[in-house]
Amino acid sequence: MLLQNHSLDEMQDFIRSFQIFSSEMDNARYNGFHTSFKDIHIVLSELTILAKEEYRHTAPDYNIFTILGVEENEVRTHSAFLANLLNPRGSHGQGELFLRLFLKRINLELSYDSFQKLGSEYQWHIETEKSTTFGRLDIVISCRKKGVLIVIENKIYAADQEEQLQRYINWMETVKTKYSPEKMKLIYLTPDGRKSYTAKSEDYIRMSYKKDIISLLQRSQEKVKASNVKEMVHQYIQIIEKL
Repeated sequence: MLLQNHSLDEMQDFIRSFQIFSSEMDNARYNGFHTSFKDIHIVLSELTILAKEEYRHTAPDYNIFTILGVEENEVRTHSAFLANLLNPRGSHGQGELFLRLFLKRINLELSYDSFQKLGSEYQWHIETEKSTTFGRLDIVISCRKKGVLIVIENKIYAADQEEQLQRYINWMETVKTKYSPEKMKLIYLTPDGRKSYTAKSEDYIRMSYKKDIISLLQRSQEKVKASNVKEMVHQYIQIIEKL
């Protein structure tokens, strides 16, 4: 009987010891977790401060097109901005830089003098929303002296109109005597370079904002002299990436 009581006492002591040990382990784990959490919290707080400071200096989400809510406006934003860039006399002040890169993109490279001569016969004309009896043309690039005529149909999200490209081809036919046939180009510009759903032939060049225009603008950045133009082009690239 004494042996049994002795064994029972040992068992109770063991249980108490285990409970104490378990409690100490729980406390140790809690303290360790609490300490680690405090350390993580301190690190996260420091990272948050650094991130806010970096954001304050870089403002990566600051985009004038997005702020004004015009990033998807086909006429007022994309046609207007591209036309200004492609105009050697545009307010960007970079001369023929953008136009030359654009012409090279469509395999139409011209001699240097075609850009430098100042006589009216050498002047490049960049028009937007040109009204014709065949429809309104988004962007028209022309130079009589060099025989160049380029019509850009700019499509962001709008659907094709009935026989739209064919009507533009028909208009170009009416003025072809003023230009060189091999330098007359019809371009269908879309975010992804898709085909026209209504065109009856492939007599046009497909261009993509996300590939062709971004590539052209990125190449121009190293040559742009004006910092404000460089920044605006950078912001324009940002909105193209979201199209």
